[in-house]
Amino acid sequence: PSWAVLPVATPGLTPGADEERAQASLAQSIQLQGAIGDRWRLRAGFGQATVRTQARYTSTRTVTTNHRDSTLTINYLLHQGTRIVRIVNEDTDDTSYVQVAAFDTITTRTKVVTSRTETLRDVRQQLFRPDYQFWTVPVNLQYLLLNRSRWSLGLSLGGQLTVFRGGHRPVWTGETYELQRIGARQGPYKPVSFSVSGGLEATYRVSPRLSAVLAPTVRWWAVQPGKGGQNATRAWLPAAQVGLSYGF
Repeated sequence: PSWAVLPVATPGLTPGADEERAQASLAQSIQLQGAIGDRWRLRAGFGQATVRTQARYTSTRTVTTNHRDSTLTINYLLHQGTRIVRIVNEDTDDTSYVQVAAFDTITTRTKVVTSRTETLRDVRQQLFRPDYQFWTVPVNLQYLLLNRSRWSLGLSLGGQLTVFRGGHRPVWTGETYELQRIGARQGPYKPVSFSVSGGLEATYRVSPRLSAVLAPTVRWWAVQPGKGGQNATRAWLPAAQVGLSYGF
């Protein structure tokens, strides 16, 4: 057929940001293919990609607490004394004197207040699985090398424009990390990146219109997706595309 539509999936591994370890990535696209002569095919499409990583973040929090301790001391002092009491009898005008013992208690209170400071260091480890989403625009040119029975083999060369559109990433809230939604300008990836790829493409015709496609490729990042040198992705990355082709 002169024209074909291809749903294509590309599984693989993509390195993440500085603190993140790559887990898996998956790209899906729908592509339209047109024939140019007997051996050339031009293909272009639109798709999306998801990159999943794993990150372990360590947060340290120092809490300082001031304490005030007080001690109360009570002292009792017993004082003994005597006094003379004069007693006058009104009928006889007699006067007598009586010596009376007196006991007095003196109480003293002493309060001592001391201050002390305690410092607590709290270390917490958290495991997160961030994910990032991209729009992709792949373009591919293929040259047919071999066509035997149901099998065909071609040499392909292409490019892909990748647009970062955000995702979920751990964000410091002031006390701990939380997985939050981020925008296209807040993540570890550039808004736009570009890669070129080359490889072989094997096709098996299931029917006159339906074919299965397998294409091992090598991708080179002309414009790195990561921000800065520390987030740089390896320049060369292997990949494998699998999909179906329906001609019309």
